[in-house]
Amino acid sequence: MNKKNQDIEYVTLPYDFVPFAGTGKTEDYLYPYREDAAPNTDKAVPKHNDRTDLSGCITYTIRPYSELALEMREKDGGGTFLSGSSIRGKIRSNIELLSASYPKFIDRSEMLYRNIASKIYRGKVLEGDKVKSDIEKSIKAGYLQKRGNAFYVVPAKKIGDKYFASIKEHQLLNMNLKSDDISYLFEPGGVDGDQLLENQKEIKELNGTIKSLRRKLKEQLKKKQKNLDRIFMRKFSFLGEEWESENEDQLNLLEEDLQNRLMKEFQSEESENTDIIRLCKSYARRWRLKAEIEAKYRSGRKVEDFKPYQQAVFLKSTHGGSVVNLVSSATVECTEKACLFNSTNATSKRSHYIVKEPDASEEECLVPQSVIESYNMMYKKMQIFGGKSFYDLFGGYDKLYTKESKTGNLAKWPIVFFKDDGDSGEKKVLQIGRTPYFKVPYGYQLTELLGTKEIKNVDYASALFGYVKEEKDNDKKSSSYKSRLRFSPVDVVGNPKVLTKQFLLPSPFASASAMYLQQNDKKELQSYEKKEEKHKAKTPPKLNGYKYYHVLKETILKRGSITNKEMISERTIIKPEGVSLKGTIYFTNLKQEEVGLLLLGLNSGLLFQSQQYKEELRKHTQHLEQGYELIGGAKPYGYGKVKFESLQLKLDIEGNDFESLIADTEEESELGEYIDAFITKMGGKNYFEHIHLNQYLQSKQEKPTNEHKNWTEDFGGGYKKHWRLKSN
Repeated sequence: MNKKNQDIEYVTLPYDFVPFAGTGKTEDYLYPYREDAAPNTDKAVPKHNDRTDLSGCITYTIRPYSELALEMREKDGGGTFLSGSSIRGKIRSNIELLSASYPKFIDRSEMLYRNIASKIYRGKVLEGDKVKSDIEKSIKAGYLQKRGNAFYVVPAKKIGDKYFASIKEHQLLNMNLKSDDISYLFEPGGVDGDQLLENQKEIKELNGTIKSLRRKLKEQLKKKQKNLDRIFMRKFSFLGEEWESENEDQLNLLEEDLQNRLMKEFQSEESENTDIIRLCKSYARRWRLKAEIEAKYRSGRKVEDFKPYQQAVFLKSTHGGSVVNLVSSATVECTEKACLFNSTNATSKRSHYIVKEPDASEEECLVPQSVIESYNMMYKKMQIFGGKSFYDLFGGYDKLYTKESKTGNLAKWPIVFFKDDGDSGEKKVLQIGRTPYFKVPYGYQLTELLGTKEIKNVDYASALFGYVKEEKDNDKKSSSYKSRLRFSPVDVVGNPKVLTKQFLLPSPFASASAMYLQQNDKKELQSYEKKEEKHKAKTPPKLNGYKYYHVLKETILKRGSITNKEMISERTIIKPEGVSLKGTIYFTNLKQEEVGLLLLGLNSGLLFQSQQYKEELRKHTQHLEQGYELIGGAKPYGYGKVKFESLQLKLDIEGNDFESLIADTEEESELGEYIDAFITKMGGKNYFEHIHLNQYLQSKQEKPTNEHKNWTEDFGGGYKKHWRLKSN
């Protein structure tokens, strides 16, 4: 019944990774320069106005081998061109990897997650290690209000001793609440039924029995509780997707198995204790009833076009916080004002939330600007198939307020869940969201896993493309270092046929640990959670490296049905027939090895030009001949496949004599000597292994289109828990 034993499935996704230089440690990145090096030494950062080294340009032609998703611009005198920046990013990425430069432009924004099945996660949300605490008693609920440019949360009245209440869908259906504004989670007939209500009734009776027996057996349970908890969590947990519903016979066996396991935890002399026997039987029976409810929910069909909602209602509740009844209009029995609310029909979602009216006796809480900015950043990264605007609490507040005011006066303010600082002065919100299960920071963040470079070190990528001085550096002599490269606009040659296409282009994030982190052969997932092992801290996980998209032999024509406009990206498409792109890169004061690096950044096939390292490169011949680059958008669908061809290196002739002044100021050069100069500077024969050249070249090779899963109906934009990335 536990899917932890489900076999790991290795899948090929639209993307893969090239490992970071060496083993990915900070010391494996190479820094040829230092900002504090003595002037005119090899380690000094090259000066822009010192023309003792090489200046000139490289002209290139881009030959498309697939349709391109690129934005063209009109020239004043006719014709079209692309911005040089559209090529600059691709070349910088290649150069960063080829030169073992520090991975500077990987997004290091804080990674957040929500995993209700995780004990570590629940500990963070429910404050410390109180993982058994009821979330309804730990997370507050209230109404977001705006005054001027400031936002406040007005806490809701409690329901018994709870800040809000949950109600399962089958219970809500039984109340026959009449309203077209309620969005149910399941299709009609999915979870409604008298059997579930009977189960719920018996569970309530068993709760009372178990509570009474636990009081009587308090001393015996002190020593046993951890082991009893472990039994439930390891083999009989419903959390996440690891639990698999079973048929009647299997549930009978599991109920008996659970009872026996619980009994074994007690000493033989205690096994005849009738209270212990009753407790174990009650635990097992209650689990069985919950399993039947869970199985019913898992087999129910979720509503595909679910819409988040907030509906004003009236309720009757008990002092303990149980909801007795809900109605749309006040009655003699139901007089308490509240809102029925739900923000999502996520896979594991079973319940709706009930939040009572604002509590005038409670102090309102200010939402600090830092919390607003953090929430807005998280909102931008949200990938929701429909109804994303419902979560735009701050940027879209006026729209939420206007829309929700139609459902009754109480429902005009957006409901939020929050934590505050508890100060007796002006209370401030610490966390806020549309669900009580906040996203919380991972224990490990990319900044820690990538490491930080020594502040004065300068790698090749930074030395070529320029950089802004880091804030920690107190040396104010130079705040930035300008690029020594200039990318000209790229001319579109020919008469391109242009059209527009729509794509579903969700962005993968590094928080997908099964894909972005190195996984071992064990079934346990390596994640960003910071677990403490016995007597020592957990070894930090390792990142897979630089992400790249596969080069596909053919573009993917079928992109699934796109019904959610919020997830649609429209792209200008350039047909490849009869079209080429021509551009120029101008450079100033580059060393010989830097010119070689720039050439390889345009076309790794130029390694063929090496004279010194022919033997070492012989095994890469096939990859060097067949490499492609990807530029522009829609790469997961096979768009943007090109080759940089017809490279010409032209150097400015040095000298101020009369002959130099009247001669052509450029001379064409052979390329092999520059390639060799770079490889030698990078360590010669050891260079190829250090930067993982084989994997880098493989990233430029074509892959059969039908071998990888894409963001369509294959997996709906999400990854299954037993999936692991299949790498080259």
